[in-house]
Amino acid sequence: MNTEFVICDTIDDVTHAASELIQKLCADAILDHGSASLAISGGSTPQALFKLWQLETFPGLAAVKVFMSDERLVSASSNDSNHGTLLRLWPDVCEAQLHLPDVDKDEAVVAGAYQHVLVDVLGANPAFDCVMLGLGEDGHTASLFPGKASLHDENLVCVADYGALPPPVKRLTLTYGCINMAKNVVVIATGAKKLPWIQALLAGNVDKESFPLAGVKPQGTLWFVLDRAAWPEA
Repeated sequence: MNTEFVICDTIDDVTHAASELIQKLCADAILDHGSASLAISGGSTPQALFKLWQLETFPGLAAVKVFMSDERLVSASSNDSNHGTLLRLWPDVCEAQLHLPDVDKDEAVVAGAYQHVLVDVLGANPAFDCVMLGLGEDGHTASLFPGKASLHDENLVCVADYGALPPPVKRLTLTYGCINMAKNVVVIATGAKKLPWIQALLAGNVDKESFPLAGVKPQGTLWFVLDRAAWPEA
């Protein structure tokens, strides 16, 4: 695993830097094999990117296959739906490019159904060109929460219990087994509350049980896009 850092002065700079990086990684993939696979995280992290991509052209977007790295098991019409947020804030993505989980399926089969989608589109060992992740104040990433069974699930996709943060609903998430096959993982984090986590991670003082991001070790490159509040030492 290679680790790279992009350090920005402001949160707005983080959004623009992350956008440029994700676009470049997708463009490189398109040049290499004709398309790009991009998994978008849930929560608040991607919303600023979606709004930016409303205003700016995403080069080669028509050749990008878009997935979710995690989703809440709520209706797409809910304000808590990551799927719904993506559709509302990033309308340039056409339906044929979207490979999103069907949260209307029963909880017992929804993870297996989405895993089938991944394998059908990307192959038996789906290696995303880019997985975008955030970092929660409790150390979670995707919907991999501290101390939860999902940290040890051997499937590519699993149903995850809710963590310490609202809303209190079950979720769907890519597991480490899927995330770590990625060619690139881009972690976006801002604010001083993330600093202790980043410091502990770089010092090797955490494990995935207490800090799920510590279990993200892709075959390719792990990118951190941070503001100076999250990593002032840079």
